[in-house]
Amino acid sequence: MAQRAEWVDRMRSATVLEVARELGLPIAPARGASGGALYHCPACDAERRHAKSRDKRGAVGVRRDGFGWRCFQCDASGDALDLVALALEGRRLPDLHDTGKATVREWCVRWLGLEAGTPSSPRPRPLARPAPVVEPAPTYPPAAEVDALWAACVAVTDDAEVAAWLAEQRKIAPADVAADDLARVLPRDARVPSWASIGGRPWSTTGHRLVVPMVDAGGEMRSLLARRVPNPTAEGERKSIAPKGYGRAGLVMANKAARFLLCSDLPELRGLRVVVAEGETDWLAWATTNALSVLGMVSGSWSADIAARIPNGATVVIATDADAEGDKYAAKITNTLAERARAGSVRLERWKP
Repeated sequence: MAQRAEWVDRMRSATVLEVARELGLPIAPARGASGGALYHCPACDAERRHAKSRDKRGAVGVRRDGFGWRCFQCDASGDALDLVALALEGRRLPDLHDTGKATVREWCVRWLGLEAGTPSSPRPRPLARPAPVVEPAPTYPPAAEVDALWAACVAVTDDAEVAAWLAEQRKIAPADVAADDLARVLPRDARVPSWASIGGRPWSTTGHRLVVPMVDAGGEMRSLLARRVPNPTAEGERKSIAPKGYGRAGLVMANKAARFLLCSDLPELRGLRVVVAEGETDWLAWATTNALSVLGMVSGSWSADIAARIPNGATVVIATDADAEGDKYAAKITNTLAERARAGSVRLERWKP
């Protein structure tokens, strides 16, 4: 047990790139302030950061200090030991059966030189990487289908029911939503792709007709969210729904000013205020009543890539709900900006109604 504790502790403190080299994973060298990248995710096998764009960066980013990694496609993350377990056996160490754990332990003990009783023993060549266990899956819906569904939607001012709901229930001016094309309405008779459904029924028939675009860190529309109008009346009905079978990590809602930030290279912009709201309707409320850059997040969508697009000199107003879920989102936003906040590059504020 003592030796086991030693190899686990030492692997958890090993640097990711050093271990990746021994595993034979292709590595992109560090550039600028990044810690480097890997061209092969051990969890989903993604090679590039974005599957359907010209982004040539490696799928897996390595933390600046070298001790952690995260895949920008499937959002898997971990340390050096997690990298070994996923690369060799397709799962993290706690999820493996005894045989798999033994394989990971054998590799790590030999690599650390512990089998000879001394950390300075020569390190052997890595074990061959087996065929991947996890089948890769697209992160976002097909771009052409997203564009076609968005084009099939109509302005919120053209649908009396949705317009009335926005104005009366949410105190959001439909004309302002339509003017900036922040959201549209899916017609009841619209034909939708298979991913635009819930429980086998298309969004157009379940009441999820208020459609909001989600953009990536470059400001490009990659997916859609659908909000039920009016609010659910039965237990178990979902207010909001994302495309079935696809993720939303690294995607946010953004008004025109926020999209400009995401697609521009602005290292510094003093006096800028960026609001980060939670959910579609709160985002719409902020975006239509304030001349600000307004980003909107939902569960699992905020990412370090999005945070990196906020220029130095900006103040980030975290306007998530004052509940446990909102606090969790606020903590995630804060964590991605904490280092820059400590350096005084950005300011963080928590909005209170």
